[in-house]
Amino acid sequence: MTKVDFYILSAGSREHTACKLAEKAWSLGHRIYIHTASPAQARHMDELLWVFRE
Repeated sequence: MTKVDFYILSAGSREHTACKLAEKAWSLGHRIYIHTASPAQARHMDELLWVFRE
């Protein structure tokens, strides 16, 4: 069965929390989908995910 989790976050912690959750899910072998409001936000999130743990 597919499991879906939803999170409601404060504006200040959204990006960091999304990166942490994505990292955890990816390490467990899960597929990840992060919905953004715009292409610009998607590009920004893409950049953050690549440098999150550096």
